[in-house]
Amino acid sequence: MAETLLNNEWNFVHEITLKVHTHDDVDQMRKEFLTLLQTLIRFDYASFYLEEEGKPARPVGVGLSREELEFYIRELEPIDPFRPLWSLLSDPKHSAIRVSDYVLNREIEETEYYQRTWKPKNIQYSLFAGLGYEGRPLGSLSLYRTGQGEEFSDKEILILNLLKSHLNLWLWKQRKPQILNQEFSPSLYALKKAYAVTDRELEVIDLWSKGLTDSEICQEISISKNTLKKHISNIFSKLSINNRVELLKRLKKPQG
Repeated sequence: MAETLLNNEWNFVHEITLKVHTHDDVDQMRKEFLTLLQTLIRFDYASFYLEEEGKPARPVGVGLSREELEFYIRELEPIDPFRPLWSLLSDPKHSAIRVSDYVLNREIEETEYYQRTWKPKNIQYSLFAGLGYEGRPLGSLSLYRTGQGEEFSDKEILILNLLKSHLNLWLWKQRKPQILNQEFSPSLYALKKAYAVTDRELEVIDLWSKGLTDSEICQEISISKNTLKKHISNIFSKLSINNRVELLKRLKKPQG
């Protein structure tokens, strides 16, 4: 994508990222983000969902009522042909996409989802960004234009990608304590607190405690064997242990 931004566009991007990182309320941040985004990307409708327990939740939007956004969760998600893209596109390295780059318009128009959502509002174009961090889906952002507009440009995709990276980081920082609390046992948390173990090292310890082999751990969290060796070395050093048996004993021992 060979597009470049003008100075004033860079200034707007910078302003939006500052606004994102100065917020501490997830709903207000998303509402203000969508409002500011319209200075850089024109759209008629927008939806911004969080991902909670594998489902879209807590929506905010532009041009769409709360009832319409909640209706998607209750009735439309099971028939949404684009829903499988959420997990794929939640990879921080994956670009935002124009839906038309993945699906032909005539194929979209044949779906029940289109008939019940896009057609009544004359929506013709959509720009979608999955949000996530370290393999964990955190939400999704969709922008829509009616048939009176034109397709989203490469420059607009570039802008959304720049902002997407900041949204990923902000949402992860907000959700991190809740997500880790769901994933790790109290003994692992105690270990983290007592020995300054990083989140990634904690993942390795957790998978070890569940009996996974080194190869299985590498596959599970998408790291190389060399990277795993570094994590193991750091874990042994921080805990002053030499093998997995000692590690398992340490997990059973109360941490002071």
